[in-house]
Amino acid sequence: MVSVWKKNKSMKTARPPKKKKAKKGKKKGKDEKWFGLILHHYAEPVTYTLTHFISKNMDAIHSDTQKMFKKSTSALIKQIGGQKFRKGRGFTSVTSVFHKGITTLMKNLRETEPYFVRCVNPNRVKSASEWDEPHVEKQLRCGGLIQALKVLKLGYPTRVPYDTLYDRYHSVIDNKLIKNLDPPGFAEAILVAWEVTRKDFELGLTKIFFKPAKASILDTIMDQAGKPLTEEQNQRITNWVMGKRQKQVYGTLKILSKVIVAIRKRKARNNWNKWGRMASIVGVTVVHNLKVARARIENRNRGNAALTIQNFHRGLRQTLDTRERLARVKNSVRIIYEAHRKQEMKLDFFKWLTERVEETRAERKRLEEERRKAEIAKIKEEAARKAAEDKLEAEKQAAEAALATKRREEARLQEEARLAAEAEATRQREAQKA
Repeated sequence: MVSVWKKNKSMKTARPPKKKKAKKGKKKGKDEKWFGLILHHYAEPVTYTLTHFISKNMDAIHSDTQKMFKKSTSALIKQIGGQKFRKGRGFTSVTSVFHKGITTLMKNLRETEPYFVRCVNPNRVKSASEWDEPHVEKQLRCGGLIQALKVLKLGYPTRVPYDTLYDRYHSVIDNKLIKNLDPPGFAEAILVAWEVTRKDFELGLTKIFFKPAKASILDTIMDQAGKPLTEEQNQRITNWVMGKRQKQVYGTLKILSKVIVAIRKRKARNNWNKWGRMASIVGVTVVHNLKVARARIENRNRGNAALTIQNFHRGLRQTLDTRERLARVKNSVRIIYEAHRKQEMKLDFFKWLTERVEETRAERKRLEEERRKAEIAKIKEEAARKAAEDKLEAEKQAAEAALATKRREEARLQEEARLAAEAEATRQREAQKA
């Protein structure tokens, strides 16, 4: 999450800390390298400069804390906590400023009902008629407003565990009807004490979920934690518990009455099946015949029952034996199948490995042949190049020799022409003198 950078072009707009003036006689070196970190928040990365961080946060510690540091067995802790800090006139530590600010804020929050107003800059040019949608969206996202709206959209953004209410209120309640409740029931009873209706919250497995409009009631309940409940609140909880118990008893009685009615109907049906039809039969002979028939039927049913039990036992025994035999066969088949599959995989692997080896050998042979041909071609090319160079050198030398011969011939002709001209000039002078 933290990235440390030495130089970053995106941080040129940030003002670095003021540099200390160099002492006289010392040459000014190069500018100090930037040292800092980047914290990747949920909205976007934020850059922090850590130059002179320790010197700016040399806050004085309490004397008792300093004594405790001095008693430590660690040399590093003694060195850190044992230093003495000089307090000048009007000294204010960072902790005291932070504590004072928090105290003032909490005092204002307790005295007022906070309402938050989110101000958004519509554009970067400070115009009343322009709307820069990406600029506005970035401000809302960095401010956490979009995430808050997503949570509010779910319907129950505020939640509190059952154990929190149970731990804070269980010790200050003396009503046994309430103390014997489990944490979910106890938490619901506490909400009943503050007249929170059932439609304003939902019960989860471990937490209570509140609607946005009831978040202030939850703050009130948590602020009153540890204080005993009023008589009116205790009466509300007692009435709620008694009403809940009454509903449970009423439901139990309702179910019990239905069971009793069903039992009575069953008894009446059995009595009618047993005695109603027999009462309609008149005559001693019919009764005697019915008894004889019943006896025969009972004997036959007993024999059939014995045969049925015997057949069932045999069938059960055969079924168990068949299942056991099938299980052994299935296990054997599974073992054979796995061994066959492993053997096939092994054969396939060896086949693939052999093919790869052959391919590798062929590839190496081909590459070796190509390399040998390339070397031969290179040697031939080198010989041809050398012959061409020798030929060019010979032609160059022949051309230079011909050029030199031509130049000597031209010089000789020029010399002869000069001598002829001089001789002609001499004859003309002699002719004039004569």
